[in-house]
Amino acid sequence: MKIPYIVVFGHNASGKSTFTKKILEKFRLNRVNGDIVRDLIIKNIDYYSDINYSYFTEKAASMNKITDKFRLTLLEELINKKEPILIDGSSVAKRTRTRYLELVRNNSNYVTIIIEVSVDEEVLIQRLKERDRNNQGHKWLQQYTGKKKDMYEPVEETESDYYLKYNQENFDEIVAELNIIIPDFSK
Repeated sequence: MKIPYIVVFGHNASGKSTFTKKILEKFRLNRVNGDIVRDLIIKNIDYYSDINYSYFTEKAASMNKITDKFRLTLLEELINKKEPILIDGSSVAKRTRTRYLELVRNNSNYVTIIIEVSVDEEVLIQRLKERDRNNQGHKWLQQYTGKKKDMYEPVEETESDYYLKYNQENFDEIVAELNIIIPDFSK
């Protein structure tokens, strides 16, 4: 029995966290998400209390560095304990996925699965506009159109053992595939 190591990636507002929370209802996995530590820091550390990480600033870069260290440390601990892992929120850039996947590349205990969360661009743009409206001064749409859209790199066959694509309408198909790949971790 191989242990699942799942990397979920997609653009901001594509539905990654919503998707992973639904997956956690079906499978026994440890969710690793940078938002947890980011929210804790924003709430408790005055310097970061006014951070706007919807666009690139020195403060946002500092927060990303802290968040990345947290994720990598937590992943290393979970891997050492041979725990099933679901990474919620990898970047659309291949280098980020690769960094996470390299942690288990030569670890025969794990099966690697990349799940891309995609959404029609028109829907994505509406979601980003909504985020901007709900968060005064944030620039999610500008970040997407100005930088992140062009950062997208498609998955290559050699990146992981399995690649699945969630398109907002095929959740049951994804669950069925995962039940074949990692049946021992189904709830």
